[in-house]
Amino acid sequence: SSDLENPTGHAADRAMGGTCSTKACCTRSRSRELASRMEDPLDPGAQASSEETVRLPSLLQPQSLRQLSGKLGATWQRATVKSRLIGQLSEFARRLSSECPAQLIAKSYENQEVTVLVSDLSGFTSSTRKYGIVHFASIITRMRQLCLPVLHAHGAIHIGYEADNFIVAFADVGEAVQAAVEMRRSINAEAQRLDASREHFRILLNGIGIHCGKGVMLAKNGQLYGATASLAYHLGEDLCRNGDILISSDVRSRLQCNARFKQGFGFREVEAETEQTIFAVEPCAASDSHLTQVSCSDARFLHPKLLPLAKRHEIDVDLKAVDAEIAKDSMRTLTALMFAFDLSANADETEVLAELEKRERSLSIIRQVLERHEGAELEDELWVFENPTSAVLGVLDVRRTLAECRAQCVDGSLQFMDITGYGVHTGEILFIEGTDIHWGDPVNTASKLGQDLATNGDILATNEVMDSLDAECIAKLQVAPRHYERSSVTFNCFSLGD
Repeated sequence: SSDLENPTGHAADRAMGGTCSTKACCTRSRSRELASRMEDPLDPGAQASSEETVRLPSLLQPQSLRQLSGKLGATWQRATVKSRLIGQLSEFARRLSSECPAQLIAKSYENQEVTVLVSDLSGFTSSTRKYGIVHFASIITRMRQLCLPVLHAHGAIHIGYEADNFIVAFADVGEAVQAAVEMRRSINAEAQRLDASREHFRILLNGIGIHCGKGVMLAKNGQLYGATASLAYHLGEDLCRNGDILISSDVRSRLQCNARFKQGFGFREVEAETEQTIFAVEPCAASDSHLTQVSCSDARFLHPKLLPLAKRHEIDVDLKAVDAEIAKDSMRTLTALMFAFDLSANADETEVLAELEKRERSLSIIRQVLERHEGAELEDELWVFENPTSAVLGVLDVRRTLAECRAQCVDGSLQFMDITGYGVHTGEILFIEGTDIHWGDPVNTASKLGQDLATNGDILATNEVMDSLDAECIAKLQVAPRHYERSSVTFNCFSLGD
């Protein structure tokens, strides 16, 4: 995500390197700073004493994780060392948690009302499978190029991305609604310049949801938390259809009390199972403000490395040449692992802090385990691997290790956040250095499996992953077939156990 001070940042301010090596891709979080001051519990040369201070490997060490993994592979399986690891990871998490809550929050709007806007596009899954990830990434890039000037002009105080979503905060509710209306105008105007041969370049706005209230918290990872953000996300992501702008009754009340806006909008009640009444909002008359055409080369608010994607939307562009350049520079074959934390959607500020503390504690464990399996962290809940076997062995180790850490803390002195599910898929990923774009069918499918379909900590892996596993890995697995349908796409996969 990006605040106004960093308009070209990406979701959760995650830095990415130029290659997909772990050292290049993994972010350096507070947990790693603490980890670098602890000894390695897996070092074969370490003393076996349970009272020994251990050191977890730091990404800053010169040896690669591949070398480290080979060095420690046999040791990892030894029960005595594994027992020490669990105890030391739990101690590491205790030390992390003592510094965690205050440092996880970048900005709290506990006593200030803010308005949260969430936009969503449609067709991500189906369009990606039909036209490829480069095409849909260009759709998202062009949408950002059109809408970022609007958001800045209306005083956004935080601008974040989540793939095809904008997640934005405003100090003024009227400015948020005006921004939504102008975003939709810009997107519709862009569609008017497309002829039939370029219909698939149309930006399909699913809708924009808006809610206002106090208690919003901006985490250091760039995400917005609290009931206000949660309802805005629900409106934009789940309830909007066909480009609707949906607002809560609180937003409507603020508009009707504001002389600038109360005559400017019409409202239509929308049936929805929410605590607040929901309204679709429309301007009462066509806007007479001039709509400035945004050039495909406009880099005011766009990362320069995204300009080749925007260039695809020029009318007379040599599309094959542009796509060849993008593929050469940015396409990688990788295996994606995605998982989802069971984070309460409507927690108040105190509860959010406690939830974030549990989440960071769990992430501290996950990072230590997946790095040993040569994983590269792109986002908190997204990791990539050079091969499916490393991903599957890594995710099985994560699930075991978290369970064993919980067992070490049965007295409740240290709590870990539950993970609802894990998804694994392999294939080509579009990976653009310095941006949030690390997308493709592997990421999208792993997200669907791990974050939408899996429950109770299930590990779901696709046929492509299973076909690529080595024989030794397959021999360790318990496998059960699963079948799902989401977003008009069928998912045939397998539930994995050990």
